Amino acid sequence: MSSATFVFIAWLITQVNCHAIELDENFHSLRDDGNWLVMFYAPWCGHCQRLHPTWDDVSRELSETEIKVGKLDATKYSDLAQELGIKGFPTIKFFKDSNSSFDHYGGRTTDAIIGFARRAQGPSLRTLHSPGHYKDAKRKHKLEVFFLLVTDNSDNEDGKLVMEKYKNISDEKVLEGYFYTGNSRIIPDDIKTKIQNYPQLIVYKDSSQYLYEGDLESMWKWINEERFLFFPKVDEISFYETTTSGKLVVLLAIDEDYDNYKEHLKLSNIARLVAWEKREKYHNYIALPFLLVYNASDGIYYLPDQAPLSMTKESFASFLEKVIAKEDIVGYGGYSFIQKVHRVIWNIYSTVKDIWDAQPILALVFFLLPTLLICFVCYNMCTMEESDEGTDEFEDEERVEGEEDKLR
Repeated sequence: MSSATFVFIAWLITQVNCHAIELDENFHSLRDDGNWLVMFYAPWCGHCQRLHPTWDDVSRELSETEIKVGKLDATKYSDLAQELGIKGFPTIKFFKDSNSSFDHYGGRTTDAIIGFARRAQGPSLRTLHSPGHYKDAKRKHKLEVFFLLVTDNSDNEDGKLVMEKYKNISDEKVLEGYFYTGNSRIIPDDIKTKIQNYPQLIVYKDSSQYLYEGDLESMWKWINEERFLFFPKVDEISFYETTTSGKLVVLLAIDEDYDNYKEHLKLSNIARLVAWEKREKYHNYIALPFLLVYNASDGIYYLPDQAPLSMTKESFASFLEKVIAKEDIVGYGGYSFIQKVHRVIWNIYSTVKDIWDAQPILALVFFLLPTLLICFVCYNMCTMEESDEGTDEFEDEERVEGEEDKLR
């Protein structure tokens, strides 16, 4: 067999194995094996159709791991999908065993889905045993955020409480970050000099590290706030996660396909400088992606008065000051009744449009025919003539009474 033939056969085997397993109602028994990454889809769903090639890439990348990749038609096996809590399409879930599962709310790229699967697989808390492991973790998460709880050799009660709290948080937020623990001997001396007491919690992000200075009760809140980069790039899905940090969110939207892309990058660099240089001032209020400030607690967002590309560092900082003070600035959106009705109408429109784009004939069956039927019923109700039956009976009764009077 020639080398070219061997390469072709190897390539063919790779292509065959890259497709995810098509699951059916027997998935109940397969769940006990654990480590299943499953996409629940509907044939008419446009988002699902666009995700299928990515899902095959995910299956190929994870083919050498313990994670099995599958997909299930939730319209064909609707009872199973309902039992598993599937309410929209596509839905990505990781099944660790028959009792635990995780939903994916992040990006739908190959890397984002694989990262989700590996975090869900666990363990939620990993131990760094040597300085080499410490350097590997920093290199691996160079563009991400990870937490490290540094301990010493003491075995005191306070240290046990901190470790227990940290372990519980890592279990809860296993999908939202990377959590490590390690002895003080694994970290460099320049970080050791900053630590006054052990155990010490450290967050690594944006090529730097920051020590936790709060008490045990505030640890969860601090980790929840620090789990994002200063200037992350988000999409329509991962944006939701940034709104759960408890901070205002500044959105800077730029067009990467724009002919004069450098002009858009100018504003991006200004926002990055403000986020970095004024971290101590804005850190408790703002996480910085796009140029729009969104308050997740009341659903109100704020826009700058001037064109974004004309903003300087000073005007950008002034815009943030107005948002925090809520003075001389107009808020939009919110959770009022009118806004809720508007969102419901928009969701219905988006769903109908997606179905129409994917399956026009199916959309006609689902929406046009019922609409025509309702219109037909309403038309008949409006044009129905009043019945004369009651009037005829009344006239007959009067005629009989008149004849009886004549006979008398």
